[in-house]
Amino acid sequence: MGYTDSTGSHDLNMRLSQQRADSVASSLITQGVD
Repeated sequence: MGYTDSTGSHDLNMRLSQQRADSVASSLITQGVD
């Protein structure tokens, strides 16, 4: 599981959030989850 906080700028947190979501999606696709 991940941990998040409100430290950093809004833009940075949005980029990190998107990268995290992309990573999860990629992992699920690699495992054959559609």
